[in-house]
Amino acid sequence: MTMLKVGVAGVGGLGKVHLGSLLKFKDKVRVEALADPVAERRAGKNLTSETLNIDLNNKQAVSVDSVRSYDDYSGLCLDPDLDMVVIAMPTDLHAPGAIMALENGKHV
Repeated sequence: MTMLKVGVAGVGGLGKVHLGSLLKFKDKVRVEALADPVAERRAGKNLTSETLNIDLNNKQAVSVDSVRSYDDYSGLCLDPDLDMVVIAMPTDLHAPGAIMALENGKHV
């Protein structure tokens, strides 16, 4: 089975919800990139099983050491190694982000 390579654009409140959902499908989905203008968010600060609302054995931290990091959604949308982009940015950025990702062959 082919693994779906995903990037998450926006790692605030809703982005964490989507990230938690993606992490539940470890056998089908691999999160490979995060984009957020706040460096602490895309570096994984505060990403625990509790903040992501998933069961990872008592508040275990989620490692994002091996994911690519972008300070802007455009880098994520242009990343040639991603199959899909999850848009979890402010509403006014949804259309530009989705259009850019779609134009670059990504599922959104």
